[in-house]
Amino acid sequence: MLKRISCLGYFGYRNTGDEAILSVLVDQMDKIGLRDKLVVFSGDVESTKRFHAVDAVQNILPTSTSKFTVGILGRNRSNFVKSLRTYLKSDMLIIGGGGLFFDYPHTNEYVQQLLDKIRWGKRLGKKVVLLGVGVGPIHRHDTATALRSTLDKADLICVRDNKSQQLLLETGLSESAIHVTEDFAFLLKPVSEERIEYILRKEELSKSYNTPLIGIGLCGRHAQDDWFRAAMVKFCDHVIQTLGARICFIPMQTGGGFDDRLDVRLIHEAINRKEMVTLVEHEYGPKEILSIISKMDFVIGERFHAALFAATSGVPVIGISYMPKVKRLFHKIGQDDWCLDRDGLTGPKLIKVFDSLWETGSKVSADLRRLVPPLVDQSHLNFELFQQYLEKSQLL
Repeated sequence: MLKRISCLGYFGYRNTGDEAILSVLVDQMDKIGLRDKLVVFSGDVESTKRFHAVDAVQNILPTSTSKFTVGILGRNRSNFVKSLRTYLKSDMLIIGGGGLFFDYPHTNEYVQQLLDKIRWGKRLGKKVVLLGVGVGPIHRHDTATALRSTLDKADLICVRDNKSQQLLLETGLSESAIHVTEDFAFLLKPVSEERIEYILRKEELSKSYNTPLIGIGLCGRHAQDDWFRAAMVKFCDHVIQTLGARICFIPMQTGGGFDDRLDVRLIHEAINRKEMVTLVEHEYGPKEILSIISKMDFVIGERFHAALFAATSGVPVIGISYMPKVKRLFHKIGQDDWCLDRDGLTGPKLIKVFDSLWETGSKVSADLRRLVPPLVDQSHLNFELFQQYLEKSQLL
């Protein structure tokens, strides 16, 4: 019987996608009867406890002797000791979900730290389960080697797409060890109609304006690039002028050193009719952000989960691919033509694709409502496989 389960991911950094993943994970653990055994390693313990009603400790596990020394002797040592004790007393580590296994050409420090935690767990005799994780991009040979040697010892591996499976197979892992499932966020449910109507009024996005609502979910820091900012400004000016549309910039991350709200203001400042633009400034949970996106008539999604939320809501969406996961999503929902590369993006290019998609919006919505349900089933598969593993291993 399991006594304690540690959950490791990118939680507590006010990233809507990762908080959506955690929300679904907690709900599913509740259905299995394991919610009270779950402890989340979080960048913001109180926020995680408050929003997800789950136990949490600070995400400060050491990954080297020097970091252990700093932790045990530093000013934050009480939290450090609590986190370390939680990890050591856990019977199981759940890794995920989300895109956790990636590197850069110049560094793989982040993924190596995560793999270190998995390696320690196995050495200490813990069960290690990966659920709904994304893999890639992988640039470095030492990353691939570390993935193979570490994940080969995992007890269950569920990846959220075929490309993630392919990348793990290329490292040398066995195909039989890797299950292809889907991102947890396909299982996220919106808030009540009363709550979303209140939010729309609060953000001055009421449908009483009787104008098209176009939601935009960007990686805010990309607005610092002049060429990208110019492309978005040109697009916004176009849809405001031709459709009388109202633009809504929806932040998908507001913590962890990234705040989408800050840099999109640079775009707002350059738009001709600023009164037709809403910058969502209040902080909302993932279910509320999903609900806001569901009320849009169209979405531009650079952030992966902004595009995913649009798709699950049947809202026509153009993707801007800044990482492979965005293109993978659009391939799965049968909308490859509607995903543009961030590199080389221009205003005219975005406008051309938008104008074409706007004309066929009702068909695209129908296609999405047909293509998304199988992905929802694939998302459920994470937890079906997990429960089967628990029963087979007599851990329930």
